[in-house]
Amino acid sequence: MKLIQIFTHSLSNIAPSYSLGNKHCYKFYEGGWHVKLSKQILKISNDLNIECWGMEKTINKPISFEDDRITCRIFPSQYFKFLGEVSIPLLKKLNRTTKHQNVIIHLHGVFNYTTFLVSLLLKNVPIIVQQHGGKSSLQGSHENLKENKIKAAAYFLLYLLKQEWFFERMALKNVDYFFVLNEDARTYLSGIVGPEKVEKLSMGVDFDLFKKMDKTKARENLGLEANKKYVLFVGAFVRLKGLDYLLQAFPMVLREHPDSILLLVGDGYYKGNLEMLAKKLGIEKNVIFFPWVENRKLPLYYNAADVTVLSSLSEGLGLAGIEALACETPFVGSKVGGIPDIIKNFRAGALVPPKNPEAIASAITSIFNEKNKNFKVDRENARRYYGWESIVKRTVEVYAELWERYYG
Repeated sequence: MKLIQIFTHSLSNIAPSYSLGNKHCYKFYEGGWHVKLSKQILKISNDLNIECWGMEKTINKPISFEDDRITCRIFPSQYFKFLGEVSIPLLKKLNRTTKHQNVIIHLHGVFNYTTFLVSLLLKNVPIIVQQHGGKSSLQGSHENLKENKIKAAAYFLLYLLKQEWFFERMALKNVDYFFVLNEDARTYLSGIVGPEKVEKLSMGVDFDLFKKMDKTKARENLGLEANKKYVLFVGAFVRLKGLDYLLQAFPMVLREHPDSILLLVGDGYYKGNLEMLAKKLGIEKNVIFFPWVENRKLPLYYNAADVTVLSSLSEGLGLAGIEALACETPFVGSKVGGIPDIIKNFRAGALVPPKNPEAIASAITSIFNEKNKNFKVDRENARRYYGWESIVKRTVEVYAELWERYYG
């Protein structure tokens, strides 16, 4: 069974400092979610021949190499303002491949022109689409209708200009199956393609890696002081992560707990804005920026922290919340996207309204004051939803069903 997994945007969108020039650079961010999923699939199945395709706007010719039994291909792409990113070489190669081989295509990303064009142009090929948090412009319009009518109108105009209204109805109906991360996405896509084609299935976390360890040892390992209080963020430095509001909350935290330190782990185009805001608020000495951290080292950061915060304005899943709670570290998250599900499934954590520094500060100080004595999580219940074992099993089942339907 041949499977082609396709990541539908450049990894350099997440981290501008990341440049793609060779195999070693590609391992940054573990190659993307399509590579992570593929490696987990190969742990339980030897029946799949997997290729992971991606696009990158910082290269001018295709790159190809082998990585742990996976053939990786990266194609040059172009980014068009307001319209998004497209790789013509990738589309041409995919068209040629599907004419000569039986394949399953698993696209990572819903509301983009790669997914639209692949779904519209390829016939008699099984297609699965994985949602990773992106939204239709129409969803953006609906969400802003009450608070910001001008922004809602702008989203609606973008919806018309990008002709999403056409592609959603004409292209997405050709997709055989959708995996989505939260209830909002399931509701929206079900209204377009029918509920029988849409299933809520998370991306996975390694619960054997992300687990509780000694806090003192974790801090020693990272060179952190033992007697400080640490607030942690892990993720991309982009506007939608709501880091402005976390920084605005921190002076309030410092008034009650002056020994607090904010650890920001990641990278992104918004880093300069965050550094300037920290200086403006007078908290730059209490904020430490860390670059991206390898997945295998992240448990040290979660275990060293007293609380992990995800103050997102929009979030498909909220992976940092899962990783933190798997390490049994207290978690505060915005009431958006898949974050409420995380807290429900772990039976632990605190929800706060988005764009609310006062609520963030109050949740953090409450955790500090309680000293985490009674903090418990239900790891086994959460593992049913977020552990790689069940996710990979269900994904492979869908592959087998579609292969049988199309190729017999």
